[in-house]
Amino acid sequence: MAKDHDSFELAVAMQAFAARLEVLAIVMHEHPRQSNWGISRKHCEATLATYGFPRSDATSEFTSLVGILATCFGLSLRDVERGVIFFSIAQPVTAFAMEFAWPIALKPKWLDLFRRLLSDEAAAHGQAYKLAADLAAGESGVDRVLTFLAERHNSGYTGFKNSLPQGAGLDDSAMSRIRGPKAMLQALFRRIDVSVTT
Repeated sequence: MAKDHDSFELAVAMQAFAARLEVLAIVMHEHPRQSNWGISRKHCEATLATYGFPRSDATSEFTSLVGILATCFGLSLRDVERGVIFFSIAQPVTAFAMEFAWPIALKPKWLDLFRRLLSDEAAAHGQAYKLAADLAAGESGVDRVLTFLAERHNSGYTGFKNSLPQGAGLDDSAMSRIRGPKAMLQALFRRIDVSVTT
């Protein structure tokens, strides 16, 4: 009798689990990018917590952009973990936490582009500009920060000779002692220019 009861409970539990899996499969089929974005963001949040980062506006902004970039770039959860390590190495970054997601996501996907951006190659800035601008056009919610980054890469494409558009809503002054788009991009990229193996 006890075996029958245990078997019945197991069967009910398995049916409930199968129903949840079915709902999850439907959600992932109908909204694969949103599902992957959520998974990447949650993994980033959990990894930040593992490394002792408290929840804050800065970490929330960082995880938001990491989730989107990880999905758009096809990054693995291991890449997201490495990204958190880079983020911890770059501390303190509260003023530009969200922007640090950009070089952190570029590095595992396009290491050559990352290195060329470190060297301030105009053509690399042109590629980064196009990538950030294309993403900004398709990703509401983070379009402002991606446009901010695209504008700075566009300036790099011209050798930092052209002025930035007025009224973009973000400025470089939030990062203390860093003035101008060249210094801002160098600060972002150089602070994570280390090797990490996990």
